[in-house]
Amino acid sequence: MDLSDLPKIGEPGSAAPFQLERLKGWGLEDLASACTTREQALLAHHCALYVRMVWQDLFGETSEPPVAALRHCVGELIGRPGMLERADRGAHLETGVDYRASAADEDPALYQASTGRRRDIRDGPAMKLRSLTLLLLAELAAMSLWFVSAAVLPDMLREAAVSPFRQAALSSGVQGGFVVGSLISAILNIPDRYDPRRVLAASAIAAGGVNALLLVVAPGSLTAIAARFATGALLAGVYPVGMKIAVGWGERDRGFLVGALVGALALGSASPYLIAFGGGADWRLTVAAASLASLFAGLLSLGVGLGPYHRTAQRFDPSVIVTAWTNRRVRLAYAGYLGHMWELYAMWAWVAAATAVSYGATLPADDAEQLAKLTAFLAIGAGAIACVPAGFAADRIGKARVAMLAMIVSGAAAIGTAATFGGPVWLTFAIVIVWGISIIPDSAQFSALVADAAPPAQAGSLMTFQTALGFALTFVTVQVTPVLAETFGWSTVLFGLALGPAFGIAAMARLQAMR
Repeated sequence: MDLSDLPKIGEPGSAAPFQLERLKGWGLEDLASACTTREQALLAHHCALYVRMVWQDLFGETSEPPVAALRHCVGELIGRPGMLERADRGAHLETGVDYRASAADEDPALYQASTGRRRDIRDGPAMKLRSLTLLLLAELAAMSLWFVSAAVLPDMLREAAVSPFRQAALSSGVQGGFVVGSLISAILNIPDRYDPRRVLAASAIAAGGVNALLLVVAPGSLTAIAARFATGALLAGVYPVGMKIAVGWGERDRGFLVGALVGALALGSASPYLIAFGGGADWRLTVAAASLASLFAGLLSLGVGLGPYHRTAQRFDPSVIVTAWTNRRVRLAYAGYLGHMWELYAMWAWVAAATAVSYGATLPADDAEQLAKLTAFLAIGAGAIACVPAGFAADRIGKARVAMLAMIVSGAAAIGTAATFGGPVWLTFAIVIVWGISIIPDSAQFSALVADAAPPAQAGSLMTFQTALGFALTFVTVQVTPVLAETFGWSTVLFGLALGPAFGIAAMARLQAMR
């Protein structure tokens, strides 16, 4: 291809920077330099994406075409009759619509000639909607495993005596397993070495099977705790991998996509409390239902498609530990995230236990426990509803501001719950619901803040390290919360949870002051 002959479209002006950066990242620096208008950049980018799609259909989703072959094929496409007239249609690439369906629709004969087989013509927006719907349902179903032991703990204790330490370990084991699983996945680069949909499916199915061991081992035994640890490690192949798939479906609506996935996480985490509420005293029904839901999630994930912005992530870079400390913006984003995580999982894991004690001051014990299960489901589930609007708001008023506002409300609600502990049931119930609504919407913003502040070559590793630190902290808070409550009382412990948002608010205020 003679790049000097690249047609000039429209008046000279600034080209599309995102498309040019992508071309350079694929080794097409000379082609990117030849683009002097936005239309040229869109055309070249459109053609390069199409060639990569054909290559990956032939040789695998994660394979990369040689630069020489990519350059030659793009040159051939640019010279095809009618491609220039269709250049303005390349703008759809900026909206998150599946470029593969669009390209096949424009020229199915080219696809068949390149691959030797026909391609199903599917509408891009419809494919995006279908894939995201299946993905969200799969995440919701699989994440029901997370708090299943906390949801059934009161009923389990009627059957067997379990020490406070082991009661906590049934939940904190999931946190610890998730940290270990996430680090192993990052170091081995598992979601990029294998099809992420199959990684998600295998992880969800295996997690459901391991969790089902709770049905046949002694409650609170070391085997049960080990099963919960293994469940957490396997869930590291569900939530982070699901996030990777989701963000591959858009660029401009990424705040919505991340918010929707975090919402599915919250609703899935709440679901075992609802199952336990409806299942009565038979805790095995709840465990079995959650395990079956995770198996179903694995099957659903096989129907998910990969979006046009799906990318191969970088390998974990240990040098990010230095960057996390020396880059002030990254350090403050980490600090805000750690404050958020101090509060989040301890609240989610033990809100039912705490409210059962509070309600028990004025209600019969059985009624208090049932209402506490319902309270936990409504509080955690209500947070799911707030995630999507928070994502939209973050795209408009700023991620740090949304995170700070959410932590102000959640911290105040934690203090309010502690202050009304043992008081009027309706008042404690209402404050806990507000707490649940406000405790999760900021979660996605901290990863986005790190991505914004990080050097591009380290962004993925910095977010992986951030997640590992956050969940390592939750391993401690989930484990010690009920133990401290035995000694100091739930009211004091709930006040202590408010320290996390206070720390996070201070970090976000400093980050905003830097802008």
